[in-house]
Amino acid sequence: MSSTYIAIHNKSLIAQGELPAVIREALRQFPEAEPYLYKLDNGKRVDIDWRGDAEEVIKRLPAALVPPAKKRGRPKLGVISKEVTLLPEHWEWLSVQR
Repeated sequence: MSSTYIAIHNKSLIAQGELPAVIREALRQFPEAEPYLYKLDNGKRVDIDWRGDAEEVIKRLPAALVPPAKKRGRPKLGVISKEVTLLPEHWEWLSVQR
């Protein structure tokens, strides 16, 4: 699950969503401004370097703020296989199957 961020400039909400999208929208609306950026999960202000275009700003983000890239394939469900113990009637059923 990714975090939701908001950007505020001149006491107005200008963008809300995932961090890269918020940065792009904030710089699109106010290219010369440095809006306040907050993480909605905890309400803390996030300080970033607003110099450059949106892609440059996103590249300079600390690793802790960047959402992990989505991997291909099936998601890991945290299931760990364990040994299975069969009851005597199961062993009998298996021996009949041969």
